[in-house]
Amino acid sequence: MILDFHETDEGGEGHARWDLLGADIELLVNGRGGRAAAEVGVAAVDEIPEGVFATLLGAAARYRTALAPGAGGLLEVSLDDIEPVALVVWPEGEGVAISLEFTCQWEGEHGMEWYLVDGQPRYVGPAVGENPREEEFFPNYLHGTPWRLPPQ
Repeated sequence: MILDFHETDEGGEGHARWDLLGADIELLVNGRGGRAAAEVGVAAVDEIPEGVFATLLGAAARYRTALAPGAGGLLEVSLDDIEPVALVVWPEGEGVAISLEFTCQWEGEHGMEWYLVDGQPRYVGPAVGENPREEEFFPNYLHGTPWRLPPQ
């Protein structure tokens, strides 16, 4: 649910409530689309299927484990370990890409980012503050070993 929103030269900004986690988060729209794009992005977050959410948490566990070399096994991640802080919406054609940024207990400097395109996970790793597909390389823990996102 959008709590407040105003359009800017860059797109728009405001705040939204992520009902699943019961958290109020910053809301940013990059590019065209304004409030309509914000509404699509917020709905996409609220409608993340349980299976996709489990995939994202599994990737978060790989990210956490990678930063703890002496862990001796996969470190689990629960909702108590992460705190959502921002939703960034990237309008893409008829669809939308969303980036969810979190603070997390294991990476105080960069936190964590989940990036989804039309509801499909594409990136889990350090928060980069930019569209991960526009950058050359970020470690992506979505499928195990970090890999590069394909160019667009």
